[in-house]
Amino acid sequence: MVLFLHYFLKKKSPKLKREQALLELSKRRESFADLAPVLWHSVGTVAALLQEIVSIYPLLSPPTLTAHCSNRVCNALALLQCVASHPETRGLFLSAHIPLYLYPFLNTDAKARPFEYLRLTSLGVVGALVKMDDPDVINFLLQTEIIPLCLRIMENGSELSKTVATFIVQKILLDDTGLSYGSLHSMKDMGRDNSFSPSLPPSLYLFMLQNASFSLILVPCSFLSFSFLAFMFLP
Repeated sequence: MVLFLHYFLKKKSPKLKREQALLELSKRRESFADLAPVLWHSVGTVAALLQEIVSIYPLLSPPTLTAHCSNRVCNALALLQCVASHPETRGLFLSAHIPLYLYPFLNTDAKARPFEYLRLTSLGVVGALVKMDDPDVINFLLQTEIIPLCLRIMENGSELSKTVATFIVQKILLDDTGLSYGSLHSMKDMGRDNSFSPSLPPSLYLFMLQNASFSLILVPCSFLSFSFLAFMFLP
């Protein structure tokens, strides 16, 4: 595997080799238990993956992203998801603030398939982080304001994107720090203006109905308070 990485990723040109490497590695990522540490510690590999990500920023607005470009970046994101999931590299992944590179993809509202695929794959990386039940992950996501992006997707995204975004919000609020954060921000909003009476995104209503234990956890901070939290974060 190390030779495979060296042959493809270290040869930065022509670009066709990089694209082939991303495709092959993303296909085989489940076959290598230690792929994440190899990716992280191989000189220049993570930089190459980030280069793939930032290269399509200009295509986000105006929305000109093609299916080919979207697929290529999603292959890079799939490899970053391996890094985010692995216990040896997860902390390093957060310390480098790499999830922030994905936030522009979550902030798009274009409905075209290339954008939706990119949005869903980016959510998958964040979902892999919260799945680990790591307090450091929750703190990082709260500090970088992931909740507004997820609530926006829960309101306007595709069904798959809504499902993953709801899962992320659920995992954050099931953590004591996340629940305290939600209660604090919703109370601040209530203090500013009590005239609003917003509703939660339909996908979150459905999730709460299907998950009684999650609904019970929300009771101490009150449903009304959580509604104001949703209103505060939604655009």
